[in-house]
Amino acid sequence: MHRVTCLFVVIITLLTVCHGYSIEKIVGGSDAQEGDFPYQVSLRRYNMHLCGGSIVNELWILTAAHCVSGQNAMWITVVAGTNLLSEGGDSYQAEKLIAHKKYDPFTIGNDIALVRLASSIVFGPKVQPVGMPFKDSDEVESDVILSGWGRTSYPGGIPDVLQRINLRTISGESCKAAFSSIYLSVRDSNICTLTQEGEGACHGDSGGPLTTTNGTQIGIVSWGMPCAKGYPDVYTRVASFTDWIEEKIEQYKSELHPYPRQDPSASLDIATAGKMLRPISAVSLLALSTILSSTVATADVEDDTTKIVGGTSAKDGQFPYQVSLRSKNRHFCGGSIINERWILTAAHCLYGSNNDSVTVVAGTTTLDNGGDSYQSLRLICHPSYSQILIRNDIGLIEVEKPILFTDKVQPVALPIEDSDKPDQTAVLSGWGTTSYPGKTPNELQHITLSVIDQNECLNTSFRVTKSNICTLNKMGEGACHGDSGGPLVSEKVQIGIVSWGTPCAKGKPDVFTRVFSYVDWIANNTNV
Repeated sequence: MHRVTCLFVVIITLLTVCHGYSIEKIVGGSDAQEGDFPYQVSLRRYNMHLCGGSIVNELWILTAAHCVSGQNAMWITVVAGTNLLSEGGDSYQAEKLIAHKKYDPFTIGNDIALVRLASSIVFGPKVQPVGMPFKDSDEVESDVILSGWGRTSYPGGIPDVLQRINLRTISGESCKAAFSSIYLSVRDSNICTLTQEGEGACHGDSGGPLTTTNGTQIGIVSWGMPCAKGYPDVYTRVASFTDWIEEKIEQYKSELHPYPRQDPSASLDIATAGKMLRPISAVSLLALSTILSSTVATADVEDDTTKIVGGTSAKDGQFPYQVSLRSKNRHFCGGSIINERWILTAAHCLYGSNNDSVTVVAGTTTLDNGGDSYQSLRLICHPSYSQILIRNDIGLIEVEKPILFTDKVQPVALPIEDSDKPDQTAVLSGWGTTSYPGKTPNELQHITLSVIDQNECLNTSFRVTKSNICTLNKMGEGACHGDSGGPLVSEKVQIGIVSWGTPCAKGKPDVFTRVFSYVDWIANNTNV
């Protein structure tokens, strides 16, 4: 089975090529021996590897904040005691996800998080906690070891076998200098490694441990230039956060109580989990861009009339081009119909999904009933999509069979010319959460937004380019989690795709992919 090559990792550019597991290595690395890294765990979302992590004690896992932003604890399991993604190990349900309160998805600062488990880890020869560093430890010019299931090349396959590589730390000054020309900020609370081009971290390693040769964890994989291209890899410096780690573990010691221990051989029952949760989505690298920010379509959705932040419920058939993208019948993103076989959405919505694992539901304004379902045949992300810069955030889904058009199911028009009209308004529709944090509405919501001047848009962030559109009304009105990938439409023409913003409706612009910038790419892939 093929998969779109994109799992959580904070990196610069991702190419969308389909790969399965391979027997290749982390870039420049080698297969780990069974039991070599007893502290290494795989964080999984719906049993799909999401990020690495390390065991702090029997109830706590250390990882990166960008790995848990936008996630709900009930979606996440932690697998310990195996070198393989395909089999083995014991599975533990997450109970609480705690990202550092000063985590900044824009600068990727304070990129550290803890996962509290619902039941205690059973230690053994292959499952042990990692050593924590002293606060004043100095790791410059040290030999270190990175382990993880990161991609083995860029672009490339995800290895089934845990990989390892020996690296060497460099000084903070050298690391800062390496990124100064591209305006990426390295902090004193980071550690960097660099050996040579062709060796280093890659996608899927995120959140994983960088340890000394004696097994003390000094770093957490955070970000870098993909992959092993001669730039340093950047890690969160664990010694800078030992007080925070101790504080959080102590704080939640009496507040949380483990559930009965899960059968290690059993994976999370997704249907059951769906009935228990009401997800909230923030993001890794951004608020709206909930990378696969799922919401539940089958149960536990609102039955009242709460809105997208500041919006109202849509009438049946009001937005015939709007679709809900679902995985295992759970809404995770919006999209729009552009012809009988193709759906337009955001690239970040397609990360981590198999080509045939997405269901498109059209012809309904409610998540819990109605509409027609269409199975995905192929997922395409823009080849220049950048996760850390959130650029070229556009994707396409080809469905297996033609979409049946009715009065409630129709394609949206694509722009034939660019438009930056003064005082232009546009309508956003979607099932985004109605507040931050907040609930997912059962009914499709819509809101009319004002498109702001492009120069003002460009000043929003260094990540914004001419291929984006920005909207801003007032505090309390705007897009939110779950709207990702959905359409922004002006005068019946789709001009934008929900990409990212500051959660949620906090008086900051919402940023959309400008559809006109990609009409040729869309046409080349779909014949629209």
